[in-house]
Amino acid sequence: MPSILNHIETHGDRFLIMDSRLPVLSGGLVRDELRLYNLNIETMQHLLTNLPDAVKDALRGVTMETQTARLSGGQKIILATLFALASPAPRILFINFFRPLFPATRRVVLALVETARDTREEIRILNEETEEKLLNTGKKT
Repeated sequence: MPSILNHIETHGDRFLIMDSRLPVLSGGLVRDELRLYNLNIETMQHLLTNLPDAVKDALRGVTMETQTARLSGGQKIILATLFALASPAPRILFINFFRPLFPATRRVVLALVETARDTREEIRILNEETEEKLLNTGKKT
């Protein structure tokens, strides 16, 4: 199984990479994490208030002042996914994306990714645990 560094070396110049083994969160406040994804507070507040109920339930109690270091693994992945989808990155690569999520949350997060695909050049999902296969969900040209 390739390491996150292997993925960065292979895809890092073309994709924003979100690996569930190491969600890109520094452990700081949610509002501070926005800088990693080139987001502003207004964008994130809008995003957090317009989530499907299953995602809202999973992120219950999370605010802009929450320390990400105190979040569960699933909450970190959901939040990093939301940040990635709200970011201006034209291409996103999700790796081992669904691994720690409960099935109901997994379905909702996949639906979020599917709705975001029309605003991206490309979104890929790589699940290393079952097969080394990329599922391209990018725009059809």
